[in-house]
Amino acid sequence: NSTAIIQSVAVQIGAPILASTMRVLGVTGSSIVPSIRVDSIEVGDLWLDRRRIAIVDDVFGGAEGVLGADGLSDKRVFIDFGNDEIAIQYSRRKTRPAGFARIPVHVRDGHLLMFEVKVAGVRTKAMLDTGAQSTIGNESLRKALARRFRGGATNSIVGVTLDVQEGRTFAAPPVSIGRVSVRGMHVTFADFHIFDAWNMNDQPALLIGMDVIGLFDALIIDYKHQELHLRAPR
Repeated sequence: NSTAIIQSVAVQIGAPILASTMRVLGVTGSSIVPSIRVDSIEVGDLWLDRRRIAIVDDVFGGAEGVLGADGLSDKRVFIDFGNDEIAIQYSRRKTRPAGFARIPVHVRDGHLLMFEVKVAGVRTKAMLDTGAQSTIGNESLRKALARRFRGGATNSIVGVTLDVQEGRTFAAPPVSIGRVSVRGMHVTFADFHIFDAWNMNDQPALLIGMDVIGLFDALIIDYKHQELHLRAPR
């Protein structure tokens, strides 16, 4: 939800480490980390003025940080996977581009993007996590689909805090996201820390990572109008 950078960027900026720390909440745990104050952050039409940001471990697979949703409440984010392009612009009017499926979303706590999907007919709360490699589900969803799972493989999930949680990975039944159906999705199930922190243990929930998000040709997240648009590959 919030922007963070790795240590090497903090050194390059040359900003002093602040006496005050920040708590980082990750998928597998939470930790107290150092922070710095930056004059500004600019990406496309997104401009964030002087603020404090967290310094986290280098866990982004080559990226030097993560751009949080703070400051995106009036923005529209367009990600074109085919052309390796991201655009962040002001959301000026409510439109659905040709070829995109529209999914209504709910923005919780100002930043958390949530929408409903169906996994083999089971209504499930879902969230997008473009910073995650894998898709994870909670125990409530696993129990609802228990009859469909056989075998599975043990998998270790490492979060931004470097905490590790073990889970069981299964090939999930088809997942319906609006008019789009995703087949062959693999989901790792466990009592992940993040679902407990969000009070989402008592209902089926899914955190969709880049292993699924990257299958789409393009996506648009319109924070202002609370809409998600997906374009499947031709």
